[in-house]
Amino acid sequence: ERSVAANKSGADILIRLHADSMDNSSVYGALSTCMTAQNPYNASLHDKSYNLSKKIVDTVCGTTGTKNRGVQETDSSSDINWCEIPVCVFEMGFLSNPDEDARMETEEYRDKLAQGICNGIIDYFASVSDNQ
Repeated sequence: ERSVAANKSGADILIRLHADSMDNSSVYGALSTCMTAQNPYNASLHDKSYNLSKKIVDTVCGTTGTKNRGVQETDSSSDINWCEIPVCVFEMGFLSNPDEDARMETEEYRDKLAQGICNGIIDYFASVSDNQ
């Protein structure tokens, strides 16, 4: 439903914000997810989605100082597979890590996350316009 709404919205990109969780409570950091270059539904969006995902995770990690877990690629996410625009599922951190969970609850950290996401989007659109 998110992808369908984004496709109909006229938006240029879709960013889904999420907080992850794992059995291992020591895992922390931010990561982005996009489709693979072989995705059977929207492989043509891979390069732009990867670029968007990388810009966001790199900028957020630079702004917040959290561990950069990079960009993961998958073809098993309906949020990604049904998109007709570049997409990034951004994992802001791990709720299963007590320290990171507490940080994400603070207004100061959320402001840093928002600033990093915003700057990543600006960097993405600057790179897209440079390549046209």
